[in-house]
Amino acid sequence: DGARAGIIGAIRMVGDGDAPHEDSVREIAISSRAQTAVGGAPMVIHAGRCSSDCIQKAFQGHESAASRTAIFDPLTRDDAVKLLEAGFWVGFTTPQSCVVDPGKWTSAPSQTSIPGLAALLGDLLSGSHGDRLLLSTGAHFKSHHRRYGGLGLRGAGFVARDLGVDGAKKLLIDNAIRFLTFSWVPPAVPEPAAERTWKCDWCDNRFPVSQESFKKLGYEYCTMPCLSSHRKAEFKK
Repeated sequence: DGARAGIIGAIRMVGDGDAPHEDSVREIAISSRAQTAVGGAPMVIHAGRCSSDCIQKAFQGHESAASRTAIFDPLTRDDAVKLLEAGFWVGFTTPQSCVVDPGKWTSAPSQTSIPGLAALLGDLLSGSHGDRLLLSTGAHFKSHHRRYGGLGLRGAGFVARDLGVDGAKKLLIDNAIRFLTFSWVPPAVPEPAAERTWKCDWCDNRFPVSQESFKKLGYEYCTMPCLSSHRKAEFKK
């Protein structure tokens, strides 16, 4: 057991109102089965424009996967709370295009300010589900890195600064390690298949099937000298 680097996802939810798209339902079903097969590997879902009700409907029949699934960037605070109460993990990404000045957390994650996100996380951390909250930099395009004008890894640092030492440690270390920790026994390495070979009909040496052979009258030889020797013996052994 221990924290591992692998996750299942990320899957972007697609839906119409409170109804999940059939593609999202199918992706979650497949991912849930994969999650079970590898001992509860963490799954990451991006909420997209789907409400908490839409997401929970997509997980019908796979509710047990919720405890190992993080829903990132839910639409509203109420959606975040509903998902936490349903047993999901909830994560937030620091917006790469926002300005670092005061603001209010809005329904669109891309419009979230750093202090607004920090205030929301501080509020949720003080509740009863603070041990299932996560924070991500959200940096996945070249333009998100500092060299190309983005915040890079600094966004999470700004949020952590506003949360204080205890809140930052819980989000970035304690919760993250627990989310990435799962039991998994690697499958046994299969025994290598025996190499296929063929035998020279004159010298009786064996060779891999990949090696070129010379054939004559139904016999197989490793070299032309073997073929010539057999011919001189009138193809008798």
